[in-house]
Amino acid sequence: MQIASVFYSSRKASAGCIRIACRAGTGSPRGKEILDNFSEFLPKFKKVLPYDYDRMLRVIASVEERGLDGEQAQIEAFYTVQKNK
Repeated sequence: MQIASVFYSSRKASAGCIRIACRAGTGSPRGKEILDNFSEFLPKFKKVLPYDYDRMLRVIASVEERGLDGEQAQIEAFYTVQKNK
């Protein structure tokens, strides 16, 4: 597993997840506190990403740069990763 700080691009997603949980009926006072002071709490969030998943995301991006997109890029990335094991 790779553990990294949550970067700005993930910031909206993190806040969105907390908002959804708070609105889903939890009424969490802690969730509200985090949302109200999100800039202070953001450095405490960590993004956990399995190595294999991260590798696939990178290979898919590389394949997309070569012109393939969508499902075709995912299939090509899968075979590329399998070939390089």
